[in-house]
Amino acid sequence: MTLTISVDPTPLRVSDNGTVYVGKTRVPLEVVIEEYTNGEKPEQIVEHYTALKLADVYHVIAVYRLVLVDSRTPIPAKIALGAALGYLLLPFDLIPDFIPVLGQIDDLLIVPGLVWLALRLIPREVVEDARREISDILPSAPQFDVNDD
Repeated sequence: MTLTISVDPTPLRVSDNGTVYVGKTRVPLEVVIEEYTNGEKPEQIVEHYTALKLADVYHVIAVYRLVLVDSRTPIPAKIALGAALGYLLLPFDLIPDFIPVLGQIDDLLIVPGLVWLALRLIPREVVEDARREISDILPSAPQFDVNDD
């Protein structure tokens, strides 16, 4: 009898139009990263997006954090992510929320736009290396296969 253990890679897939999705869901990576930078915990993200698996969210966040500290990540990408986080922490908005429509639009466009830009600036090999490193450390869904020989 042999026991084989294999590990699924970090749960990211790229659509034909270049959008990166988490797992087999229709939840874009940008949404998960935005929720995380907004201070949401992985468990809360899964509550908001029930199609997501908790292990997948932990994987995505771990890759995101590795990419941020990687020396190959371009400075503009780090600045864009820092600006997104900084904008969220500002005690005021560029356009005050009491101004109808415009006050809410800046929140809906600026942070996701900065996260999207940063993700587009990061070289694919940096993300792939981070995915491999995380898969070695934090397997998402071990698959056990028992063969009776």
